[in-house]
Amino acid sequence: MRNGQHRRVDGKATGRATYSLAAVTGGRDDFRAPDFPCNAHAWPDAVIGLMRVWTIQAPEVLAVLRSGSVWRAGESRVEPAWIPAYRWMAREMRDRLGAPQLRRQGPIWVWRQWRGVSRRRPDLRHRGHLPTGATGVRIELELDEERVLCSDFDLWHYALNGWYLPESLADEFEFEARPDRRRIRPSWRRMFNLEWRNRRYTVSRAEKSVQGTIWELRPGDVLQSSSFVAR
Repeated sequence: MRNGQHRRVDGKATGRATYSLAAVTGGRDDFRAPDFPCNAHAWPDAVIGLMRVWTIQAPEVLAVLRSGSVWRAGESRVEPAWIPAYRWMAREMRDRLGAPQLRRQGPIWVWRQWRGVSRRRPDLRHRGHLPTGATGVRIELELDEERVLCSDFDLWHYALNGWYLPESLADEFEFEARPDRRRIRPSWRRMFNLEWRNRRYTVSRAEKSVQGTIWELRPGDVLQSSSFVAR
């Protein structure tokens, strides 16, 4: 389930969506972020072991939670062109978070940091959360940090578009000179390194838009919610 709305511009996926800490060195395409998913202790608002996040969803999702049921996502609302990237993310989640309850279960997207540390909560006055005119809800959640896999939202677009994510300008030129499709998917794992900063590809952690993926929403996760009509 998308936590917001991606859109295509000039062949790129863009827009704000809803949808480690080791260095990436030497252009290694077998890079993996550490197995812990999204360490809450690195965030200024952290309570030990817990993480505050927000998700943009349809009203029926909140209704399911208020009924006392767990909500899980599938692929029915995913744009077909993005299914390969969503399935790749789901495989990364299995490796790092453990297997989901259902075989074809998809990621649920949350915001850990919408637009940098100064604007962590999604601002409902902005466009792009949902299609214009759609009714949605912003749900504030408190989750066990071990349930969340965080990644750089802007770098996620390399996966959505099927592009190689270079480690450096030299690596970019080397790949362009000798393309190797086997290197593309491993390169996407760099999005999990929230400490990586290279102005050509991404920004500092304090400036990043940080998304998270989880397997399910539980009634006890909900702190509060706000309804809105998307602009």
